[in-house]
Amino acid sequence: MKKIILYVLMFTLTIASGFSSSVPASQNPEVKIKEISPFPFCSIQHKGPYSDMEQVITELMNLMQSQNINPAGPMITIYFTSPEEKAPANAEWEIGFPIMSQIAVIREPLHKKEWNHPQVAAAVHTGPYENTGDTINVIFDWMEENGYVQDGPILGKYLNMPSEYISPNDLKTEIWVPCKK
Repeated sequence: MKKIILYVLMFTLTIASGFSSSVPASQNPEVKIKEISPFPFCSIQHKGPYSDMEQVITELMNLMQSQNINPAGPMITIYFTSPEEKAPANAEWEIGFPIMSQIAVIREPLHKKEWNHPQVAAAVHTGPYENTGDTINVIFDWMEENGYVQDGPILGKYLNMPSEYISPNDLKTEIWVPCKK
């Protein structure tokens, strides 16, 4: 759990208020279609600005620890709205962790859910978390050029190990956009 807390601290030090809109010339993420098997996850939902991320992660960690729920994979964030679509105060998102399917009882305000989007357009974002919107825009452009449409909420999967310090410019986040032809 201490490693997760270190990860949370690293994450919250670099998170900002939302998505940016231009892709740096140095970043050209490769987009590809991936088949994803369903997996259970434990999360906490939130409606409000991304600047609330630190508070929500802290609440998530405390609740998971108090319910003896251990992560079975890296932290994820699911975005139900885009900052371009809604004012930051109305952004809808959740943050959580994959968990073992055997975990049956989870108490509110945590939720046990299952990721059931079998096909995603995916790319790895390298750089500060607040710039993940750059990669999301690249994915959407690629989807449009290749005849795909969005078919579910955007998922960010944080790939760096919480036990190591990583410069914000070297952070890796895999972005998934569920899609269909």
